[in-house]
Amino acid sequence: MQDLYGAVELGLLYALMALGVFITFRILNFPDLTVDGSFATGGAVAAVLISNGYSPWLATIVAFVSGLAAGACTGLLHTKGKVNGLLSGILMTEDRMRAKVGLLSGGERQALSLLMATFTQPEILLLDEHTAALDPSRAELITRLTEEIVCQQQLTTLMVTHNMEQAIRLGNRLIMMDKGRIILDISEERKQDLTVERLLGEFERISGHKLSDDRIVLHP
Repeated sequence: MQDLYGAVELGLLYALMALGVFITFRILNFPDLTVDGSFATGGAVAAVLISNGYSPWLATIVAFVSGLAAGACTGLLHTKGKVNGLLSGILMTEDRMRAKVGLLSGGERQALSLLMATFTQPEILLLDEHTAALDPSRAELITRLTEEIVCQQQLTTLMVTHNMEQAIRLGNRLIMMDKGRIILDISEERKQDLTVERLLGEFERISGHKLSDDRIVLHP
């Protein structure tokens, strides 16, 4: 029974973090990673206060305020400092200005790499499965950041992906390769009506065999 209580407790805590991501991402349309750090910061603040004899209720309130402060600083960096929304979240995540890159989360590292690669406005941007190792929510954030930067800077981009849905949804041309050769080249107009099932059918028809690569992601 104790394990059940623990599972419910963790579920409720992570539900709050998921709610923060949902509000910023879906409602405010603002890809913000601050919650990665503010969640842990709030927990640390509460733990320190409780261990020093303060009331758990007071510790919770102070932890909540510390999270609000981190979010407010992210907003100020973005609105007043004109810093990219996702980058401002990274900078505010647990004092990331002085953190080593290796200590950043996977999503933060990918976002930082993407921003660094596009600061100089390259003639062509090469992306090799840059969301493959991320969880679905962070992968969607990085995908949205990619779309935003590519559209704003009008960058010619070549993106390699094993995610079928992503390949269909993004970009204006889809090239599919098998054993080192191009077997499908689909224009933007044809992509409009394309589905994962139809794409797989086309692959099987042309190549003569079913797609069996275990790295392939059919749906997000």
